[in-house]
Amino acid sequence: MGIRIKKVYVVEESGGNWSLTLDEEAKGKLASIQHLQAYIQKGKSPFLTWVQVEEGIFYWNAEKARYIDANQRNAKQGNSGSNWVSKIMLTIGVCIIFFGIIGSLLVGDELWLLYAIGSFVSGMVFVAIAEIIKLLQIIANQKRKAKSVGKQE
Repeated sequence: MGIRIKKVYVVEESGGNWSLTLDEEAKGKLASIQHLQAYIQKGKSPFLTWVQVEEGIFYWNAEKARYIDANQRNAKQGNSGSNWVSKIMLTIGVCIIFFGIIGSLLVGDELWLLYAIGSFVSGMVFVAIAEIIKLLQIIANQKRKAKSVGKQE
């Protein structure tokens, strides 16, 4: 299995060698992903499924036999937070704003500014709802991921 998320530190030993440790009390700096890759190339087996180093959080990919950026992994798995409902709502909102303002200018009425403001506000309501849906999707994906990681351990 492995340890879920740990900060990995690098500690210099005598002779210019270095080693990795999970000990927060160690007098070392936060390791880089290059330290982890070099550690694996020396024949050490990966013992962490998720690690936090100075560049961010990385996930062990067994197929590639290396750590990959957690953000890239999430984007490839569709955990970016977008879904088709939010995309449709965003498209509708942008269309309302665009066509509402163009239409209010073409009408030529003395209330054209009122029509333009009304279409802008209506379109922004759709855009805001789309953003709320997107954020809720991100939260749901994070909870789903946390449950699946908890079951693996």
